[in-house]
Amino acid sequence: MLRDCGLLARPRAFSATQAELGFTKVCTRGAKKIGFEQSCDALRELAAAFFADESPAAAYAHAADMIIATGGPVAAAATTADSVRLADDIAKQEAERKAKDDRREKRRSGVDAVNTTAVASETFARTTEEALRAEPGTLKAVFLEFGAFSHTHGSTAAELDNVQWIKLLTDCGLLKHKKRFDRTAADLLFARVKSTGSRRIGFPEFNEAVRAVGAALHKSDSEDVAYGKVAQQIIDTGGPAGHGATAAETPDWAKAKAHREARK
Repeated sequence: MLRDCGLLARPRAFSATQAELGFTKVCTRGAKKIGFEQSCDALRELAAAFFADESPAAAYAHAADMIIATGGPVAAAATTADSVRLADDIAKQEAERKAKDDRREKRRSGVDAVNTTAVASETFARTTEEALRAEPGTLKAVFLEFGAFSHTHGSTAAELDNVQWIKLLTDCGLLKHKKRFDRTAADLLFARVKSTGSRRIGFPEFNEAVRAVGAALHKSDSEDVAYGKVAQQIIDTGGPAGHGATAAETPDWAKAKAHREARK
């Protein structure tokens, strides 16, 4: 109010700090606002400071006339930049709303709609059919055998996850030489050849991994010879070994119990 009425126009005569002190002085303890009578008391002190060359009554009347002449609070006018920014925001929101409505209308009417599920299914079936073609007795045929062994939901026989990869290496006897190529090296190799973000490898990545295994196990041979040895070892396996139940060795405590019962 004081600012709008011009009563803070002369900081040397009456500053904002003095106005705050005057407000605190007349304000009731614990309250955050003042009433009309308290405003009048604060205005008398303000007028005495602002119009120091006048009598207290004349100074108060002068300050009151300035407040009355203002007529009320002055609204803060928006700047041109704010107006332009507001108009741009409104136009952007309208354009986004219109685009959203157009997309919704197209979905309802079926215009430009594409059956993505059918296209994806057709592509998947065609890719899987091509990937599952392999001549018996080849490296790819054995790869597909291991891929088909306990493959998980969302995978195909044309892929291997890390568990299937480790099983292949174990069944083919490629993890026996732990100093040359162990389980940790196999895990690191799988992570290196697979695509970023994927959890499985296809035959091209598998072929690359087999070549790396050959280089690790047969360092004295050339790359092609080492690859041929590992590939042949995998082919000779023919596929994954079944998990048939084997006779477990009888524990010592069971043998002792059987011996005691036999003596009774």
